[in-house]
Amino acid sequence: MKGQGIYVENNKCVYSFGSADFLAIPYTESELNAADPPVSANKGFNLTYTSNEKCKKAPTGKDDMKFTMIVEGMCGTNDDATYQVTKINNCDATIVYTSKTACPKTLQLQKYLDMIAPFLGSIFIVFGLIMVFVGARFIELVFAGLIGIAIGGIVFLFAYNQVLNQYSASMGALIGILIVSFLFGALGSYLGFKFAKKWAIPVVAAGGGVALILPLSKVVSLHGTPALIVSAIVGAGLGFYIGLKLEKYVKRIGTAMIGSFLFTRGLGSVIGNYPSNFEDDASNGKFKYDPVIFGYMACFITMTIVGSVFQIRHSR
Repeated sequence: MKGQGIYVENNKCVYSFGSADFLAIPYTESELNAADPPVSANKGFNLTYTSNEKCKKAPTGKDDMKFTMIVEGMCGTNDDATYQVTKINNCDATIVYTSKTACPKTLQLQKYLDMIAPFLGSIFIVFGLIMVFVGARFIELVFAGLIGIAIGGIVFLFAYNQVLNQYSASMGALIGILIVSFLFGALGSYLGFKFAKKWAIPVVAAGGGVALILPLSKVVSLHGTPALIVSAIVGAGLGFYIGLKLEKYVKRIGTAMIGSFLFTRGLGSVIGNYPSNFEDDASNGKFKYDPVIFGYMACFITMTIVGSVFQIRHSR
């Protein structure tokens, strides 16, 4: 048997399991009110494993039933973990795991990012407005800027996920990563500017395709990092192709579209509630998104139309 977990009975491997479904366990309102000092909203989690094989002791008429193993992680006060089997039936079992490691933790990096989000959002708003209304006049600079943003973003995401400890990193470490990312982005912009005359319009169009496809993917309830990456690649490919065929209009509409995306994203950082990704609903374990995305999408579309019309009429 192969899997991430194995269920053994009488020294024999009976069931194998793949990935588990995660579900947070919230405190009740009375427990939250009685807590001193205050506690997090969740007291633990459930990991539900479903077997790859059919349950060998399934009730009559339910031959397709699988065996279910639930690991219930509860926040404890000791470093040492304790395990307790609380239920074993024919087709399901429950183990309670109690330890400090099951307690909720605060992501220090996320706290710092939330602090600087309004500042970064203001920068996005200013640059977004410039691109919406006069981006076509500075197409080569826009091209170089997109290259810089892409390279700087990749460097930051790599460092954020692979280098920094998200639970204990300091504000200084985060600022250092931002500076390094900026320097790499600036170098990318400098080198990209040299290729701007030949590739500026199709690359800007590719950026416009990504700017359009990401908000749309949220509206149609597309979630998960792989799906979003694929949709972004598709949007970039279509935009690049269109940019090669329709240069005159693409450089105006493309810059307006990218500027609208930056403006809307910056606005979301300043006023809040921008659904940057789908959130996991702890109450039922299913994905959901904030309906406010429709308001941001309307802003994005309106700014794109206004900017495109303005640039087509006033740009040479």
